[in-house]
Amino acid sequence: MISKKIAEPILIHGSNFRLESFNDKYVTEEYVSWLRDKEIAEVIISANPNVTIENVQDYCQKMMESNDNYFFAIVMNANDKHIGNLRLGPIDYDQRSCRYGMMIGNKDYHNKGVGSEVVKLALDFCFQTLGMHKVFLDVLEHNKPAIKIYEKNGFETEGIQRDQFYKDSKYYDVRIMGIINPKERNTK
Repeated sequence: MISKKIAEPILIHGSNFRLESFNDKYVTEEYVSWLRDKEIAEVIISANPNVTIENVQDYCQKMMESNDNYFFAIVMNANDKHIGNLRLGPIDYDQRSCRYGMMIGNKDYHNKGVGSEVVKLALDFCFQTLGMHKVFLDVLEHNKPAIKIYEKNGFETEGIQRDQFYKDSKYYDVRIMGIINPKERNTK
């Protein structure tokens, strides 16, 4: 079990992409455009049409410097294209739990199995490398494709927070999902 953040850069290989420790080269206008995209904004809580590159730089810098977050770029192997991000954190090392967040910002890679494989690789990293007991997430209730990916990979719904998130003059329900390390799951 890890009790503090791994300091050296991390590289995790998938079949068609890799997860690599995020660095400044991934803060681009393309990344900003994902957060401004109307379709992405409908399903990603942090998306905002008014976001600036300076906002993104500040956020990414905080994530890279954080001791309780792992922040990864999702990069395609074939063309080295940055297509999204993965955040694991904040991590509670005492409770051995961490929050999961993913954005496949480049819509050319939606519905291609990338999201599901990112989840699998991230869970393996959390459970095998970091020794986490639990990984949890929140997802907008109407983001059915993401919920399907999470359920396919073993996440279970733990609850619904009604009218939890306010955006564009409307309240949205948020689904809380979690998965326990299969090697530690209690059978009550």
